[in-house]
Formats: sequence, C-alpha cells, structure tokens
Amino acid sequence: MTAFRWNANVCFELDETLSDASMFKSVVLFGTVEIINDKAKMIPYLQRLIDKYRVPESFDKCMSKPGRNREKELEAVRICVITPNKITNKKWTMKG
Repeated sequence: MTAFRWNANVCFELDETLSDASMFKSVVLFGTVEIINDKAKMIPYLQRLIDKYRVPESFDKCMSKPGRNREKELEAVRICVITPNKITNKKWTMKG
C-alpha cells in the first residue's frame, strides 16, 4: 500500500484458460489506483463482494453474525479502486 502512495500508476491482469490450454482470454488494465480508507466508503465495495460470493444479505446483517467484529474487520481491509486509462485484451483458440 505504501508503494501506491508514492506512485499511483498500476497494471492489473486477468486471465482465463481452459484446463487443456486450447483457449485463453486475457485482459490487461492500466490506470491509477486510489486507496479507500474511509470505512463508510468501503461498505458498498464489500457489499458487492458479499453479493457475489455469499447468499445476498446486507453488509450490516453479515457483520452482526456471532464471531464477527465489524470495526476490527474494516480496519484490516484495504479497498483499492483502479481508474482505467487503457485496456487491452487477447484471445487465443487452438485450431484443430
């Protein structure tokens, strides 16, 4: 995180490959990163993750479950938002 404060330029890559490597897709994003430190501003991003990877429920409901510590967990989280200025993609399919 310290490096982002010195230089906000970033590159992020996402790949998808079939197990037999007969096809792949790749996206590379170049941009600048902003670190979200405000806990109230973090919650919408965390809500999207909850919606995607869990049974959809509100962030508050998720944090109210036994064993959860809202403040401690928010303190441990880092949200990095990338604003893209260039996006590239590639796709390769094995002929045959």
